[in-house]
Amino acid sequence: MANRAAPASTGKIRSKGRPRQEEAAGIDSAIRDAAVKVLLDHGEAATMHDVAREAGLSRKSLYARYPSKAELFLVAIRDLLVLAQGVEFEARCTVEEGLYNYIRAALDIIMTPQSQALQRLLTVNPIYIETLKPEMRGATDRHFHHPLRAFLREADRKGEMVVPDPEAVAQAVVRLIFAETLSPEVERGAEQDDSWRERYARFLARLFSSGLLPRTPVGAV
Repeated sequence: MANRAAPASTGKIRSKGRPRQEEAAGIDSAIRDAAVKVLLDHGEAATMHDVAREAGLSRKSLYARYPSKAELFLVAIRDLLVLAQGVEFEARCTVEEGLYNYIRAALDIIMTPQSQALQRLLTVNPIYIETLKPEMRGATDRHFHHPLRAFLREADRKGEMVVPDPEAVAQAVVRLIFAETLSPEVERGAEQDDSWRERYARFLARLFSSGLLPRTPVGAV
């Protein structure tokens, strides 16, 4: 899932007659930026009228390029997924603290209003999920799995952890992070409460770091 601020509208873009190639590209960029902003602000309730107004265009100009809301919003969601960057966290610390920092950063990203709006949009309309499966897998890998795999491999290389399969461990951690965001407690509004993120991040960090820490051989001095 993607952590990207909604781009600002490029303002009023209008032209008489057939737009030149450069101007047409600018209009399309304004439409896509506006669609992303409107989607993140309003979710499934967003309308083509909202997008046209945000882009500074007439609805006629908008529909000439994107005949339906579903078609336009597919493009907007794809833009968000393609541009998703990796979770940023402080890794220069103990392995348990590094895991905590990663989990907490991931939880904070997932629970932003923008991320929640995008998740609801994807679940409400199954067409989006079916059409965007490759982009969703790629965004999840870049945004969540890749930075955690790199951390685990480095910890294994230094002997701070024993991680024979960083990919499997990263997938397990990410699944547990997403599973908690769908728990009944969060559904009842705990996303507004910072304390559960702290508790859960600490719990997962202890759980995985304890299981992956090197063991002292029996009989060793």
